[in-house]
Amino acid sequence: MANPFNFLKLPVHPPKPRHVGLFIGGDSGTPLRAQEDFLETYHDLVDYMKLTGHVRLLSHYKTDWIVRKLDLYKKYGIDTFPGGISFEVAVLQQQTPRFFNTLREIGFAGVEISEDVIPPMAPKARSDIIAQARDAGLAVFTEVGRKFPSEPMTTERLVELIRADLESGSRMVVIERSEIVQLKQKNPQVLIDTAAAVGHDKVIFETHIPGPELLVWLIRTIGPDVNLMGHTEYCPLAHDCRLGMNRQVGYTFLTEMGGKL
Repeated sequence: MANPFNFLKLPVHPPKPRHVGLFIGGDSGTPLRAQEDFLETYHDLVDYMKLTGHVRLLSHYKTDWIVRKLDLYKKYGIDTFPGGISFEVAVLQQQTPRFFNTLREIGFAGVEISEDVIPPMAPKARSDIIAQARDAGLAVFTEVGRKFPSEPMTTERLVELIRADLESGSRMVVIERSEIVQLKQKNPQVLIDTAAAVGHDKVIFETHIPGPELLVWLIRTIGPDVNLMGHTEYCPLAHDCRLGMNRQVGYTFLTEMGGKL
């Protein structure tokens, strides 16, 4: 059924499947009925869903509950993958082949490969692990950066890491939130230049915790096509901000565009 106000025109966000302006939500254990309510309303705004709550994913949730959750996302055309910390546990325990196979068996479409807490892998080992995940039938999302960085990364280093992962078979590359926060404070131009160098369709900016402020700042700084990973509850806010229709971006559709397309 059409929207009753379709006689009023707003900017249009690209429909799925999108290549830019993606929103990757974070599901830390949303109950199934609440999950379905959210998806019924906003499924068209979510491109992928990452399951976090790593302790619960690895030790608390029952298999049938996880399968039901993943099937519900599939029903609405949303692919899923677990957060990178779960992968890091598998690396340290030398269980990555079984981990990848189990993900595929229970219905995950992909995996996030990160080393933001564990010791960094050698480039060849990282490339091999990406290939191993792809061979298991998983789409690979890699992450660059550390959760506790000592100094800001340079554009050259970020671009080098992202391109290496893409060449190894990663679908897209996530920049760790802690790195983004540090660069926001000290040299935000690095983030702008990195996205331009590797392509906006290849890089995802992580914005989890403490709130939506970083998400809004990225839209204002990099533009509405920025790919965002953040709390699912902020998905509608991100959409409104991309269209210039929220107080936090100054209602630019009204103030800069005069409310006209």
